[in-house]
Amino acid sequence: MFARMNDKVSGNGTSKARRIKNFGWEGSGPWSQRAAYLSSFFEPQPLGLDDISAFYDTTNDLCYLAMSDPSVVEFIKEGNYDLAIATDYEFCPFLLFDIAKVPSVVSYVPTPLFPWNLHMSGVPTTPKVYASVLDAEHNQGFIHTTWHLIKSIYIIYYRIPAKNRNQTGVARQFYGPEVKDGHSLAHRTNILFANSNELLEKPLPLPHKVKYIGGLNLGEPKPLNAEFDRILSNAKKGAIVFSFGTQAPMKFVPFKIRKCFVEAFKRFPDFVFIWKYEKQPDDSELFNNSTNVHPLEWIPQWDLLNDKRVVGFISHSGLNSFNEASHAGMPMLTVPLFVDQLHNAKNGERLGTSILLRKTNITSESVADCLQKLLFDDRYRNRAKTISNMLREKPNKGKETFIEWVEFAAKYGNLHEHLNLPGSLMSPIEYYLIDLALIDISILVISFLVLKRILKSVFASSPREKRKRD
Repeated sequence: MFARMNDKVSGNGTSKARRIKNFGWEGSGPWSQRAAYLSSFFEPQPLGLDDISAFYDTTNDLCYLAMSDPSVVEFIKEGNYDLAIATDYEFCPFLLFDIAKVPSVVSYVPTPLFPWNLHMSGVPTTPKVYASVLDAEHNQGFIHTTWHLIKSIYIIYYRIPAKNRNQTGVARQFYGPEVKDGHSLAHRTNILFANSNELLEKPLPLPHKVKYIGGLNLGEPKPLNAEFDRILSNAKKGAIVFSFGTQAPMKFVPFKIRKCFVEAFKRFPDFVFIWKYEKQPDDSELFNNSTNVHPLEWIPQWDLLNDKRVVGFISHSGLNSFNEASHAGMPMLTVPLFVDQLHNAKNGERLGTSILLRKTNITSESVADCLQKLLFDDRYRNRAKTISNMLREKPNKGKETFIEWVEFAAKYGNLHEHLNLPGSLMSPIEYYLIDLALIDISILVISFLVLKRILKSVFASSPREKRKRD
């Protein structure tokens, strides 16, 4: 079942689904207008208190569309499903599945885990150590920590509850007041799958219900076709794959940015650069005398990254690309553009597999300097190979983990009763022991005041006793 939010994505992602249901807006929806960064991603985007209000507003609107269309719930009921898989970003899927009487629900996030995912699982997420995925620059200093504390309080205790009230209210509007609260349903999800990997992420204190499945979609690489084989065979010292993914079309990449990359590539004539690139009107000027650059509208990225003739990867560091490069043992030059990409790039930098180039610092010189390090400093390649070996040999691979736990959750629909942390339903006053702290402080203050009064009385009576004796 697809809630069509982003009109830039039209595929189903699979050819194996038995039944498919789409709902959303006819034509272009509000997402493109609300998420302005999708067309101006090379502009600085300072983060505010509410980073993804466009996402909240759009999912609230989508929830209304789903609840107001009886065919959505009927589609779920007709499937007679033993288990449903919901996105863990909002409450509407949990509400829909409960209305349709699906006996067991698990959830997933296609990104790294966000604070509210952890909060609903009862995980302590102190801003001193863990900031949002969208705040990858967190330096744990006083100002940053204070800012993230304020932001966490706002998101977790105001914005998310407001979203729940909105979506639960819409569900009750169309299906009656007996519809359960969305937050309580989300809390009852049996398993939370995360599209990342514990070897690539910063360690987190997690409950048993959270399962990492990053790399789930990675199969065996396929042989390259004649065109790509010919390009790689002409590379004297190797090839570099370059892609900004599917959400950053070239028409939104300024000419001066593209020119910086091409000019930098020309400085490495013994390497070829395979660039996922949609044709633009200024291409004749851009690629003039750049014989080692191959702009192609489609590339088999996973297959290329696993070819021994490829020696580097320039990427926006989307999570799937980061996972692919990490599994393939490919050192990366990352140019994060938006959302979780800086978080992923910082993880690669921390692991020693990636070089981070800020999108606001792109010049032909900065690109060339990064490529010089990536191609001629063996530390990045060696570290990337080590991480790749660890991922390949790691017990409990993503695919097996996903299948086994989905089957287990389908059989035991009350799994959440065994896996939820006790703190997941506590108020912040209880969770952070604020009530006990207030009682202790009150006792100390009262004790101090009583002691002060006693001492004052003692010392006040002493001069009178002395005068009487005199």
